[in-house]
Amino acid sequence: MKKELSEILKLSSLGNYKKALNLAEDLFLKNKDSLNVIKVLTNIYSLMENFKFAASVMEEFINDNEHADYECYNNLGMFLRKTEDYKKSLYFLDKALSINSDLPYAYLNLAEINIVLRKFELAERHIDKSLSLAEKMEPLNKGLLINIIHLKLSINIALKKNKNSVDLLNKYLNQDFDENLFYEKTSIDPSSISESEINQAKKQLIHFDNTLKVKIHRFEKIIPLLYGVAKYYEKKNQDESETYYNLANREVLNILRYNSHDDQKTISNIIEIYNTFFAGYPSNNKDFGANNIFVIGTPRSGTTLTESIISANKEVFGGGEMASLPELLKGYLINNFQDKNLNIQNTVKIVQEEYLARTDFIKQDFSKIVDKLPGNFLYLGFILKMFPSSKVIRIFRDPWDTAISLYKQRYVLNIPYSSSFFNIGVFMANFEAINTFWDSVIQSKSVLDIKYEDLVKNQIDIQKKIYDFLKIESAFDEDKRGAFFAKTASTHQVQKKVYDTSVNKSEFEEKKPVFFNAFKSQRAYWEGKGIKLKSSFFGYNIDS
Repeated sequence: MKKELSEILKLSSLGNYKKALNLAEDLFLKNKDSLNVIKVLTNIYSLMENFKFAASVMEEFINDNEHADYECYNNLGMFLRKTEDYKKSLYFLDKALSINSDLPYAYLNLAEINIVLRKFELAERHIDKSLSLAEKMEPLNKGLLINIIHLKLSINIALKKNKNSVDLLNKYLNQDFDENLFYEKTSIDPSSISESEINQAKKQLIHFDNTLKVKIHRFEKIIPLLYGVAKYYEKKNQDESETYYNLANREVLNILRYNSHDDQKTISNIIEIYNTFFAGYPSNNKDFGANNIFVIGTPRSGTTLTESIISANKEVFGGGEMASLPELLKGYLINNFQDKNLNIQNTVKIVQEEYLARTDFIKQDFSKIVDKLPGNFLYLGFILKMFPSSKVIRIFRDPWDTAISLYKQRYVLNIPYSSSFFNIGVFMANFEAINTFWDSVIQSKSVLDIKYEDLVKNQIDIQKKIYDFLKIESAFDEDKRGAFFAKTASTHQVQKKVYDTSVNKSEFEEKKPVFFNAFKSQRAYWEGKGIKLKSSFFGYNIDS
């Protein structure tokens, strides 16, 4: 068994998760009581982002095995946290700490949950405890340390302790220059980067480029350095900055492939599901979703800014980018819609109840909660049918400005299309197609459309428009909005005064034809599928 585990771990470290999983599942069937096997198996599920299944497998193991250890409980707590089942996650994390109170991983997970719940002081105590324990580990687990520091920086942002963040990063960078910490420092304050640090980063880039041949290793080491150097040069030398952004995204494309056919299939399936099950579907409870606000749009379109404006109101809790709705829809409906035995009413009821249970727990004593996962635009029709009393704010932004902003973000795994202007063009046309479909089948007073440009140029009027739409008090406080915390790529921007410098950008001009050619080609594809698109992109000019 030792030999098999070693082979699985090797394959996993090389990014060959599919083969590693096949071997791990075979090994588990023969060794269902093995602690090592269950940990390796569920870890692979986790690496493949199948957290729900990882949680169910680990929970079943714990229930069937008296010798489950604190790592099992902690890992289950982490998987449940990833699925946003925070109540249950807290239970198992406490269980892990009752067995081993010096477990840095458990305190890290607790800090993550308390960030979601906006309990930042408690999160700070947990992350400080995690950091002190991690620093004492022998040998030092550098990956764990980096994760802890990353979360510590997030908490510092929430508590307005950015100076502490730079000091913390300097402490570790002075000990051992690390590519991820360098990137974190450029994200917090590019002006704090010294000439010696930028030279060290460039030296490391040359070294890694010459020595690292395995794609996953290049991915882990080179990408944060390239994005960091690009960010450093943004306000110093645009040409230099664009060169490094291009190199960073090229490196991402070496390991990640965006398959536009998958997105086409997803959208086609969603349209089929809606037409089959929801077109004439009456909600079984008109009150579902009365406390829920959805903010949707493309990533980098202003969804975080919009959430911060809404959450400046005392009634509203900013829930951030919640993964629960797509997870539930995929798990119960989308992946099973061709099953002849599917009972749509029961399925809808399960999704409604599980989603509302999660959001009710998160919002605590607040009367309303914002779910601002941009990608929920895919499910707009489902949202309005399942949660008929909810409100939806849909954000649009100039497609080219959006493309530039996407290209400059280190999204890496969760938004694979962002590393190519061609792929972004395809994505933007897909976004337009599904939203055009929703507009053709839904006439709802529960949807408010906002343009990003109007939001940043005329904030007071648009804020009033949003508050009137949501029927909440116009008790807007700019300081509260500025104190808003978002664990997204917009974290630093959203705490500043609203600005309009991201409108009509003049970067990557040579890439513009690539973007618009892909965009128009994909629009033609959807036209051929019967979706009648307008001559403009929701009022924006699309003549490049």
